[in-house]
Amino acid sequence: MSELLTERTTRVNLAVVALIAVSTALVAHSYIGFFSRFASDDYCTAGIVEKHGFFGAQKYWFTQWSGRFSFTAAISLAHSIGGSKLPPFIPGILIVCWVITSTWALAPIIAIAFPTGVITGPFLLAEIIIASTLATTPTIYESLYWETGATTYIAPLILLAIFVGLLLRPTLSESMPRTVMVISAGLTFVAGGFSETYAALQMCGLALGIVACVARRQISRKVMSVLVAGFAGSILSAAVFLVAPGNEARIATSAAETINEPPKSWLALIQLSIRFAIDSILGSVWASRPTNALALVLPAVLVSKMERRGVTRSSETSIRDKKIKTWLVFSPIVGFVLIMASFAPTAYIAAYVREGYRPQPRLVVTANFVFFSVACISSYLIGVFLRTSSSTGQSLALRRVGQLLGFIVLPLLLIPFNNARRTLALAPTVRAYAAGWDAQDRDIRAAKIEGLSQLQVHAVSSTSRNSRGNFYFGLRLMDSTPGNWVNGCAAEYYGVESINAQ
Repeated sequence: MSELLTERTTRVNLAVVALIAVSTALVAHSYIGFFSRFASDDYCTAGIVEKHGFFGAQKYWFTQWSGRFSFTAAISLAHSIGGSKLPPFIPGILIVCWVITSTWALAPIIAIAFPTGVITGPFLLAEIIIASTLATTPTIYESLYWETGATTYIAPLILLAIFVGLLLRPTLSESMPRTVMVISAGLTFVAGGFSETYAALQMCGLALGIVACVARRQISRKVMSVLVAGFAGSILSAAVFLVAPGNEARIATSAAETINEPPKSWLALIQLSIRFAIDSILGSVWASRPTNALALVLPAVLVSKMERRGVTRSSETSIRDKKIKTWLVFSPIVGFVLIMASFAPTAYIAAYVREGYRPQPRLVVTANFVFFSVACISSYLIGVFLRTSSSTGQSLALRRVGQLLGFIVLPLLLIPFNNARRTLALAPTVRAYAAGWDAQDRDIRAAKIEGLSQLQVHAVSSTSRNSRGNFYFGLRLMDSTPGNWVNGCAAEYYGVESINAQ
């Protein structure tokens, strides 16, 4: 009896420490995000809303720049509601929504082995996936802390989690078939309108899901109906993207000397997509090897030590022999195809650029999310395999593996704390920027009240500089450089003739 109590205490303590560690990393991101302010494109989208209003802004961007209709609607709504006061709260809001929706999506997967389990399992797994994704994102400031980047690349991943949650709950389709299909189509339509990167990922994933349903007839017809509805919404979203007049206007702004002749075959696009996908995976693995080790080990250890409740031996055997093996065989292939699809739009652009073109680092967060979703869910299922094998006494070697992983996981729990420390190291830089930006904003508004229209203000602190001007984590700022488009967008946002920052 005492041994059982000791084992249970150890299991609970391990889960609590893991939850605190991973949550600390996410809280650190929310804290640093609190010092976010307008930069680069934020001024432009806010300026158009100030000039044309919410609906006028949708028309402007759709006809003049891009078919990202969901992004322009979301960013315009954010500017209309909170203006420049909202960016500090965006990272925290997105992280909370991301964790909640991912927890909901993962709950049916956790229920494969623990049908009577509580929400702790999917919640912790969701946090591990998200924390690992953010820890390995090459430009976290542009992907999460920057309002424009976060809206473009993080927001659709939240909608993806909601869709997956619907997909994995066929009972909802049985009770509300039409409602669920309409919601599914609406989710994919809206999510696809945030960026070309996510739209390509979504269409590929839905297509693979439909093929899997056709190949395996035992999959519920309700699942197939949700996938078909989602694919229809995704196709409609892509159609809106393609017919946007702003696409031609955006291409026309590119320097003519950088454009090649159209590629003669799709082979070049596929090769570039594969190369970008491989570079992304290798970059993620190499840049943060400890984080990858945590994502691959922690879910397996936690689930292998969970208390068995409501699971019979036959159901465990079925899970081990069918679902786990199928997932472990096909998920790496499917994951790579999805990552490759997310880089397809970038590959299309790269095929036209003579001097070479690399994916913008901020969009890699999408590929990283796919990578860690596959890795963490695979780790969880491996843990189920180890747990059921140990409980039925089938393999002494597997039990030894589970014990070894238990020893390895203890030092790995320090990794989220270290990631939080690295994130918090940005605090002095972001606080200085926030203070400088707030002072600059007050000066501009005070000068406008005095009736001045041609303003010269102090520049806020930057982190880098090149021949084109000052940059803050890769984002263009107002400065004294002639022709700096951010100066013009800021002037439009504040409603003055010109602004120059010295």
